Amino acid sequence: MDIIQQLVKKNLLTKEQVAALSVDLKESAKTKEEVILEKKLVTEKDLFQIKSEMLNVPVQPEFLEEIFTEV
Repeated sequence: MDIIQQLVKKNLLTKEQVAALSVDLKESAKTKEEVILEKKLVTEKDLFQIKSEMLNVPVQPEFLEEIFTEV
């Protein structure tokens, strides 16, 4: 399952957003993650959490808080 499917499954993206995102991705050389963040469809924290789940690399919530409060 790719990142977009995971975001839909977690109710972080709607089907309408996915349709618009598909068009944007065809017109761009950027990665899915870059376009998602650029369009502010989800937060960087949410995207990071989903990616860690997909890669089966657990991340402690405290670690995420530390990363995103320092930025």
